[in-house]
Amino acid sequence: MPNINGSLVGFPGLQARALKGTFIEQDGDNTFSGTNTFSGVNTFSGANTFSSTLTATGVTQVNTLKVGASGTLGAFNAFPATSARGSFKFLAANSTGDTVTTLTHAAQSGTAIYTIPDAGTSDFVMALGTQTVAGVKTFSGANIHSATNTFTGTVKFGQSGTAGLAELYPTTASKGKTTFTMSDNSTDTTTNINVALQAGARTYTVPDAGASASFAMTEGAQTFNGAKTIPALTTTALTFAAGATIDGDTGIASCSSNACTISKMAGIVTTESLNTAASASQAIVITNTTVAAGDIILTQLMGGTNTTTNIHIVAVATTNTITATIYNDVLITTALNGTVIFSFLVIKA
Repeated sequence: MPNINGSLVGFPGLQARALKGTFIEQDGDNTFSGTNTFSGVNTFSGANTFSSTLTATGVTQVNTLKVGASGTLGAFNAFPATSARGSFKFLAANSTGDTVTTLTHAAQSGTAIYTIPDAGTSDFVMALGTQTVAGVKTFSGANIHSATNTFTGTVKFGQSGTAGLAELYPTTASKGKTTFTMSDNSTDTTTNINVALQAGARTYTVPDAGASASFAMTEGAQTFNGAKTIPALTTTALTFAAGATIDGDTGIASCSSNACTISKMAGIVTTESLNTAASASQAIVITNTTVAAGDIILTQLMGGTNTTTNIHIVAVATTNTITATIYNDVLITTALNGTVIFSFLVIKA
């Protein structure tokens, strides 16, 4: 860049100052008014203010570029290579105070291109602040939401052929997490978990079942383990639909020396051949590790080879033992004359 002052030697002072105002100082500060067009390679290292229209058709490097001024709206327009194909404009809106908004990028590990899709009238999604994000958004990586997010549309975790996972964490660090996952269905069907109308605020708690378990459902066959206490049944009937059954944890045993072992909640016992006299009784001792003193033992005669009628059974539970006493209620001299088969059901106290 030539020395402007040296080039104006010989001009009268007033004329030199007027001419100097028409030159650009490459290394100084310049103010451009009116319409300015720069072609070729241009480098401006000072602070340059454009108060009107600037058109740069070549490579123009400006260290500090001010478009407009305080109180005067400025706009920066970028055009594509094809004519009449729109433009990209940077505009500034009024801030609450006389503050500076800086748009910068973090250190990049390589050359990167960030593309703004056609989203209609929209805002960038920011890492801070409250925003409403509309439209369909697909996140293919792991996403962590540390604040409260409101989703008014559909949130999808994964997609067909790609498994999705939702993780929930408690407030205390290193205290576990809850995950929601999905297994393959038999066909391409949707499983819907629906919340029915609630009459008030509710909290439904998943207890520690002590092992992997399933939720109890109103339909389908299931097996329940562990003790289940239903307090409401003290005032509400437990109703079984027509054709419903109760399948007990049942064992079967035949006695030897008037004793047997069935460590089940229900059982079927076959005695040895009995010859208990009229108005007498015979005790059958059943070892059962599921019972304790005070448990209720329900019994039912089921048959056997004995043909003497008018007998009944009284069963009493003690620790690990059921004593079932068979009474021959015949008042005359008719003894029992064969085996007796009976069943029992344990109801825990």
